[in-house]
Amino acid sequence: MLNQENQEEQETTHVDLRLQNDYTNEEINLIIKKSIRQCLDFVPSVHKSESLVLVLYNVLKTVYIEKIEHVVLSAPTGSGKSVIGYMLNFCFMFIENYLQTGKIPVDYTEYDPYMAGKQTYMLTSSKMLQEQLEGDFDRFNINNYFSMLKGIKNYECTKQTEET
Repeated sequence: MLNQENQEEQETTHVDLRLQNDYTNEEINLIIKKSIRQCLDFVPSVHKSESLVLVLYNVLKTVYIEKIEHVVLSAPTGSGKSVIGYMLNFCFMFIENYLQTGKIPVDYTEYDPYMAGKQTYMLTSSKMLQEQLEGDFDRFNINNYFSMLKGIKNYECTKQTEET
């Protein structure tokens, strides 16, 4: 009896391991909504506004249902573009993990952002905005999930230092 239950469990797991193309748009829509809920819960210090949820949903729908690969977000100063970027990063990790494994992970330490080739980049030419992003990583307690790369003038040349 126990052996039969294990076999049924393995068959169920096998059915859940589908590629993105095997999911209907309705299923992907549900996965997108789950991802947004989980991501907002994961970063409780982010203000959960209706506009934030709407932007997250529309971007994710554009990528996963409409199959548009690149999305550019343009919005006025102070509208929360950075927070949207952080949350989209977590939503992408959630969705890609779910589509590849069929499982909803308990926390984000289980995610490998390079696993699915979906990576989030936030670009700015302003040093002030770079410092704001670094401060946000600390403020939202998400610094383990992001890396900062600044312009060349922000790094000391080790060769030059060794010679002097």
